[in-house]
Amino acid sequence: MTDASHDPQSDMTPAAAPTKTKAFKPVYTGELPNLARLGAINAALSVVSLGGYFAKAQTDLCLWGVRHLRLGKIPLSYTGSMIAFVRQVLPFGAAAAVTALLLHWSVVSMNYLLFFVFAIALYGLIYAGFYAALRFRLNHLKLGGAAFALQLEVWRYMLLFMKRAFFNLVSFGYAIPKSDLEKWALVASRLQLGGTRFTFTGSVKPVFWTHLISLGLPLILGLTFILMLGPVLSGDPAIDQQRIAASQQVLTFLLYCTLICGALGRSWYQAELRAECLRGLRCGNLRFRSTATGHDLFKLRVVNWMILAVTLGLGWGIAKHRTLEFYARTIAVQGDIEAVTAA
Repeated sequence: MTDASHDPQSDMTPAAAPTKTKAFKPVYTGELPNLARLGAINAALSVVSLGGYFAKAQTDLCLWGVRHLRLGKIPLSYTGSMIAFVRQVLPFGAAAAVTALLLHWSVVSMNYLLFFVFAIALYGLIYAGFYAALRFRLNHLKLGGAAFALQLEVWRYMLLFMKRAFFNLVSFGYAIPKSDLEKWALVASRLQLGGTRFTFTGSVKPVFWTHLISLGLPLILGLTFILMLGPVLSGDPAIDQQRIAASQQVLTFLLYCTLICGALGRSWYQAELRAECLRGLRCGNLRFRSTATGHDLFKLRVVNWMILAVTLGLGWGIAKHRTLEFYARTIAVQGDIEAVTAA
């Protein structure tokens, strides 16, 4: 019995063995000084304009990245304009801003039912905006002469996103890996390159235990801190008030540290998730693989955060350069790319 993963070297007859194409990686040719300068200028203009320049800044960086990327020998090109991008994303941004004001009003008025409703709505609108931006970018991206097309409406993605967010909440995070893969599968099934559709078949198993550990450990640590300092924070008159105030500060600091460590600790889960998303992805005869580990992703994020903190955001271009370089280095593609883009 043979299958798609059959090793050609195991065939009794060498002549019957299929030709195995070599894996190749995306090539990024951008230079750090140029992107650092562009990023610093765009970051400064975004701040001065109170965010008004942000769409132009994002378009400039997108054009830069695409212009300096190629897959094999085939270059990428981008045809999206800033005005069209804003037209697609602005409605979700405006709706999210209004919802945020309503959320604040529900807090002030102590209407917790409306707070819950507005919090869920805000969460969905923010990610609908992210998806609308992704959809716009992909629908204006070409690989050689073949155009990408993502034929999935924003409202369909938002409905699945909200449904899976509900399951994530009621399962206390247990269902997150399944939710992440379902959302990726929906997007991948509606994406095509030229005339070739993408498909995805993945499994929750490779990412499940990493998810539980990276999510569970910070929760356990945070609860431990609360239980340890809880008696002190109870406000018992027998306890010195200065000690209570000091303990509150210590607990707040420890909980913030736990939150930051938890966010960085999710790097291991996200690296595993990325590997599974690429492993199960197909586009014609193209297959994909991620070589990034959780430790690699952790280092990328820590250094990028430090750069942004030290430069007060002006190192945005440096962080983008490091990210583009990282992803180009840690993605491998196997198959006949020329055949797919010519299809």
